[in-house]
Amino acid sequence: MKGMFFPKLAWDGLKKNRQTWFPYLLACALTVATDALLLNLSANPSIRDMKGAATLQSILSFGGWISALFSIIFLFYTHRFLIRRRLREFALFNILGMEKRHIARILLWEGVFTFLLGGGLGLCIGIALDKAMFLLLERMLGTSATLGFYISWETLFWVLALYLAIITFCTLNGVRKIAVSSPLMLLRSASQGERPPKTRGLLALIGALCLGAGYYLSFTTENPITALPVFFEAVVLVIIGTYLSFLTGSVALLRLLQKNRRYYYRTKHMVSVSGLLYRMRQNAMGLGNICILSTMVLVTVSTTTALMFGANDVIARRYPYAFNIQIESKRDEAELLSVVREAQRAQAIDITFETSGRQLDFAAFLRENELEVRAIAESYGFDWTRPMSSMESTNEVKEIYVFPLEDYNRALGTNYTLGDDEILLLGNSLGSDWRWNTLRIFDQDWIIRKIGLEYPDYASIEDDVFTTLCLVVPNEDVFFDFERAKRDIYGEFASAIDWCYVSNCSNPAEEQLNVEDQLWRTIIERLPDAPFQFASQQYMRTEYMSTFGGLFFIGVFLGMLFMLAAALTLYYKQISEGYEDRERFLMLERVGMTPAEVRSAIRAQVLLIFFLPLVVAGCHTLGAFPITLRMLNLLLQNDVRLYLQCTLGCIAAFAILYTLFYIATAKVYEHIVQAK
Repeated sequence: MKGMFFPKLAWDGLKKNRQTWFPYLLACALTVATDALLLNLSANPSIRDMKGAATLQSILSFGGWISALFSIIFLFYTHRFLIRRRLREFALFNILGMEKRHIARILLWEGVFTFLLGGGLGLCIGIALDKAMFLLLERMLGTSATLGFYISWETLFWVLALYLAIITFCTLNGVRKIAVSSPLMLLRSASQGERPPKTRGLLALIGALCLGAGYYLSFTTENPITALPVFFEAVVLVIIGTYLSFLTGSVALLRLLQKNRRYYYRTKHMVSVSGLLYRMRQNAMGLGNICILSTMVLVTVSTTTALMFGANDVIARRYPYAFNIQIESKRDEAELLSVVREAQRAQAIDITFETSGRQLDFAAFLRENELEVRAIAESYGFDWTRPMSSMESTNEVKEIYVFPLEDYNRALGTNYTLGDDEILLLGNSLGSDWRWNTLRIFDQDWIIRKIGLEYPDYASIEDDVFTTLCLVVPNEDVFFDFERAKRDIYGEFASAIDWCYVSNCSNPAEEQLNVEDQLWRTIIERLPDAPFQFASQQYMRTEYMSTFGGLFFIGVFLGMLFMLAAALTLYYKQISEGYEDRERFLMLERVGMTPAEVRSAIRAQVLLIFFLPLVVAGCHTLGAFPITLRMLNLLLQNDVRLYLQCTLGCIAAFAILYTLFYIATAKVYEHIVQAK
């Protein structure tokens, strides 16, 4: 057995099993193309010419590695179907005298062919689509960059190296399967029925508890800071609960149908129910995999779609003015205002509106009617590098903003007056359950004059993570007393008083974007010792669009990859079960079952539990809605209605695609079963 004998035998084996091998080869090519596209785009130097290039490149690179990680799991899982389908073939080789080491050589050559064809086709697709994807990304972001064809050979090398490692691992796993199994065991494994789990009640209870715990975490997590780690905990619980529920629930459903005499004692129903009971574990795992993959598609696409379509609203809410400047300084306000105005006039900025004022901000625990500033500082140990999620009682945290009454009245054109022990409360963060007339802060009780007033336009308020509480104090003396009290508690970690300025202008958007750097440099030159933050609406628009557009681009790519995995899982499920059921249905025809009755039984079996994964995936997606909404809050997306519309729209679109998958795979199953 030398020369080209084993390569020819391997190639013939692949051709004879093309109905299962070709879809796997196509899946390999598409995963290679996806990895290559994302990573090559992240390395493209033309991306650097776009606004927000650093953010966009990071997102594309992250998406590429996520895609690569999923490829490992996906390709290994689907390869198991190929091996299981060919166990009888390898067993016959062994019985006819071929040694296991010879079968291993066949598998190794099949791996070589799969690597060369899948990798080559994938790279060709990736390179061919690279420019189209780059132009699509430009259009999504509403930007432009230097056109040019770019290939990162280093990136393609690493993609091929990863793909080679995956194929090698899958091949070696197949070799191991052959090596540890006897020919008789291999023959039986392809046709042996499965017994129901012995501890169905216990497994059902564990599954229900896992699902309940996952849903509970989703519905009860309110703080966006803690939402991300809790989300991963909930995902693990739901995945475990889904598999156990499908395993025990499908068995329970089939047993109930068996006990229903009117339903079970009809030809098509008896055949379909008994066929599903014959391999209940395989059915449960397949349905669970399809359900999890479908949920991944729905959650990924719906969240990134909501971010993309809500980007303009986020920008308008977060940066409503053309220029936003925040300077840490106790200098005279007239001097600061003069510097900012001169910097804008030097760049021919035509100011149409401006307002400014001072603010002080810090964090505190709100417990009943007391703001505990020292408690929150001590909970950090004054180490502000610790993640916010590690803070105790995060749901009680309030971000406090303080304004002097003089600045507040000037900014809003009001004429409020306050006594020396009175304050105003702004916003509606306290809710309808607030029942106190006083608020204690820095060991002093303050009488609340009014609640629910509007913020001043100049206020730089981060109200998307923690709930804010804004105070207006009666005069400058109290304002500076608060600043000293804060400094006594925070020490060197205390931030200074901020002077905030916002303005609008009549200049076109492109001009506003072009003068931003020079405005920033001018202010630094005039105020070298005053730390400040500068943000223009147009620049932040490019940054947000780069972030949200990049996430949407990645979300669509990953959604397509997850959808491909779900479709291929459906296909292989129908293929493997079709070949297993063919002999059974042929036997039924021999004992008198008509072809029409066989077709009816086939359709009843396929339809009986085929749509369960879609229904459960929809439930999981809606169950994840509260916690994913909290995570979107971290990215400043608070539009519940938009996110709900995106979620329901994705569920509806996926249901249509899933139905098309059902029709296509059901025909494949029927064709295999009825083949003579």
